[in-house]
Amino acid sequence: MTAKETLLAKRERPSLEGALNTGSTLLNLACTDRYDVGFIKGGYYFLVGDSTSGKAQPLDSLVLTPTSWKRMGDLNVGDIIVDPDGGTAKVTGIFPQGFLPVYRMTFSDRSVVEASGDHLWLTQDCNDTRRKKWQIRTTDNICKWKRTLWFPTTQKIDFSRKKLPVAPYLLGVLLGNGHFGKRSVRVSSTDDFTLRKLELFLPLGVSIAHRKKGDYEFIFKKGHRNPLLDAVRSLGLGGFLAHHKFIPDDYKFSSVEQRMELLQGLMDTDGTATNFNGVVYSTSSFQLASDVRFLVESLGGVVSWRERIPHFTYKGERKEGKRHYQLSIAIEDRRGIFTLPRKQNRVHHNGKSRRSLVSIELVGRKDCQCVSVDSKRHLYITDDLVVTHNTWLSQTLFAEACQNPAYKDYELIFDDVEGGALMDIEHYFGKAAAKRIRPPRTRKGLPVYSETVEDFYYTINDYIKLGKPFIYVLDSQDGLESKAAIKKFEKQRKAAEDEEDSKGSYGTEKAKYHSEHIRQVIAGLRRTKSILLIIGQTRDNLGFSFDPKTRSGGKALRFYANLEIWTSVGGKILKNVRGKERTVGTKCLAQVKKNRVTGKTGKDRQVQIPIYHDYGIDDIGSCVDYLISEKHWQKIKRDDGSEVKKKIYDAEDIFFEGSRGEIIAYIEKKNLEDKVRKLTGKVWEEIENECLPNRKRRYE
Repeated sequence: MTAKETLLAKRERPSLEGALNTGSTLLNLACTDRYDVGFIKGGYYFLVGDSTSGKAQPLDSLVLTPTSWKRMGDLNVGDIIVDPDGGTAKVTGIFPQGFLPVYRMTFSDRSVVEASGDHLWLTQDCNDTRRKKWQIRTTDNICKWKRTLWFPTTQKIDFSRKKLPVAPYLLGVLLGNGHFGKRSVRVSSTDDFTLRKLELFLPLGVSIAHRKKGDYEFIFKKGHRNPLLDAVRSLGLGGFLAHHKFIPDDYKFSSVEQRMELLQGLMDTDGTATNFNGVVYSTSSFQLASDVRFLVESLGGVVSWRERIPHFTYKGERKEGKRHYQLSIAIEDRRGIFTLPRKQNRVHHNGKSRRSLVSIELVGRKDCQCVSVDSKRHLYITDDLVVTHNTWLSQTLFAEACQNPAYKDYELIFDDVEGGALMDIEHYFGKAAAKRIRPPRTRKGLPVYSETVEDFYYTINDYIKLGKPFIYVLDSQDGLESKAAIKKFEKQRKAAEDEEDSKGSYGTEKAKYHSEHIRQVIAGLRRTKSILLIIGQTRDNLGFSFDPKTRSGGKALRFYANLEIWTSVGGKILKNVRGKERTVGTKCLAQVKKNRVTGKTGKDRQVQIPIYHDYGIDDIGSCVDYLISEKHWQKIKRDDGSEVKKKIYDAEDIFFEGSRGEIIAYIEKKNLEDKVRKLTGKVWEEIENECLPNRKRRYE
């Protein structure tokens, strides 16, 4: 064979013979223009997922749930956590990230958060503030920022309403100016407004008795147990002195209205409205100060903290008092946290609640993980977010291989860098897949996954040397470090400890290693007719207006790919259950950005694939949606031409009329799945042909 013939042979379009189904008819069509196959033998595919919903945090970070804080490492799929935009969300995925460089961020209110370098933050600098815009920045980017950065606060968190033994306002006043004795409950106040208001919240039969100037006792019928005293004891506050007071958990995790009433009681007693429109709360109890801070922040505010030790003179001798805590409160409704008129009148206007970054420092490497949640913006609240669709797509690929006789001799290798193997493979993908899918290596009977980019290339080259075909999924390359980067990190850490300057970044070594080794892997895949699927994650391309998204790993991963597919979340799949809209899945948008299989370029190859949390890819559902959206199956109209109120479609090819759900149920009942897939492919081809210019060819 001549050199020219060899070159032409290398440039031949890849053969679709024996190609593998992706598990999605629409994705197959976007990749190959065929409804039944998507990935060719001997091919390498780069699947890039949108990760703007979040990044890794250490396992000891705390995540807020409707009843308490919970360690990140203790979260499980299905756990309910608090959504900072209001309401709750369910944890839909757990994704271990291994040991990553972690930064400690300290804010103006003395709150401290730890996060990995690629954690995403909503921020504002002075320029953003003028434009009233918020920008997403990574921790790595924030490290280099010179101007002051502001961070938003959470919205009011609406925990469930609780049945509380003491009215929230009454408890707030007692925590502020009350005395919890062993046999009585008293309050000190000179405000008639406060005393009259307290009477509205007293248990039946309890009254307020004046004892001496400014001192009042809550009394009940003589010879009977005082229900208010019993309630205070049930909360664990009986006999506690001022510096031991605290807010019980049921009150901290009560509804917005209940927490606001509690805060009003605290502020009417120990709160101050200063001459400069400031709002301050003072206490001698460290725990109560911490609880008030949580209370304010859960209502959308920010608290800055100051401590001091007061002094006083007793019998001519200067003495040291109990440590005192002053909380400066910034909250949108500053007047609303008081009900006492004389304090309300001192607050002239409401203000903003936000916090600024004071310092950021590298603290070391920690075991981290990501979680995905089913909220609108995929956010959660931690002492401060990963999308599950790519894991579904990769595992479905294995399931399709198990059903295809052409792949019965293939090794199915899942390099589970990020923990997708926590899924119940047998439940979702069948017994054959659960039996055949294996880790890249084992040690003493336990699975061993790649930890560095070097591990991955050593392993896949070992499989290539065996000469047997395989399907290898790396999920994901973002979870891999390079050994050179680890050495650089240790060098930078030592420099930081010695207070010396250090230069360099962590991403270049991995990209360089990919560039040097991916080529020989591609050649090995062709020889063995194997398939490699590498999963990556997008990052925000900060500072570049032409493309807001990029991905790590360098240019080589894209350059050598037969197909580059970008996926993102297109929305939630909702189902009305018992009168309430509930999230049951995700609409995954898949866009083929590069295609060496069909040779067609410049086309919009974006498809939508519904993925249900407890089912997986809904292939028939996506085909039905496609046929309806392209007007092949049209909505039925009345005789006068008007549309019927209920969405009823004429699926004439299968001789059925009904709603979307009824059509899907009919297709599955009559085993018409393959007919519908072929029909989808036919309509796709018709549309592609109609898009061609009806022109005479310039070149023959």
